[in-house]
Amino acid sequence: MNPERCDVLVVGGGPAGSSCAWKLVQAGLDVLVLDKQVFPRDKVCAGWVTPPVMDTLHLDLEDYRRARVLQPISGFRTGLIDGPPVVTGYGRTVSYGIRRCEFDHYLLGRCGADVRTGTAVRSLRRDGADWIVNETYRAPIVVGAGGHFCPVAKAVAGTRAPEPVVVKLFSQDPDLLATWTPQVTEALEKVKVGDRTPIVDGRGC
Repeated sequence: MNPERCDVLVVGGGPAGSSCAWKLVQAGLDVLVLDKQVFPRDKVCAGWVTPPVMDTLHLDLEDYRRARVLQPISGFRTGLIDGPPVVTGYGRTVSYGIRRCEFDHYLLGRCGADVRTGTAVRSLRRDGADWIVNETYRAPIVVGAGGHFCPVAKAVAGTRAPEPVVVKLFSQDPDLLATWTPQVTEALEKVKVGDRTPIVDGRGC
């Protein structure tokens, strides 16, 4: 069976991938978006979006807030251990509180591309001027927008060379620091991050 062809295949349906697909569709290209997750999906990350981002995305705020969380933020209250809280007010909206499960789903739904969720990238190879994905899709351009563990970056760049991981612990309490240092060292030794070696610097401040 011949692979399904498109102009651009975007791997990753988060804000980066869906926004890229949206602009490419506006330019008249045939775009396919793949994501291993089924949307809407939970994403415990980045629950604040600034007004410039909303402007760049040309987001209709009134349409968005009809059925989704959009909380204007115009100030902050910072709690202190040894004093009263510090209140910072800007007098204008400097950010919006959002839920990523709603935000990402909204952007993906409006991008206008052909979207295939629940589809992980299992293989990626060159075939002449094209890329073949999962032996099912063919495109001359593949965009890797899959975040930190993007399968496109992994397939193209290969395995990274070993590199150190430096962890610093700071505390004004030397007894607490002496307790933390071996605990953190033990925890890092149990975490497999390629061939990277954890280095703990346990100096107090």
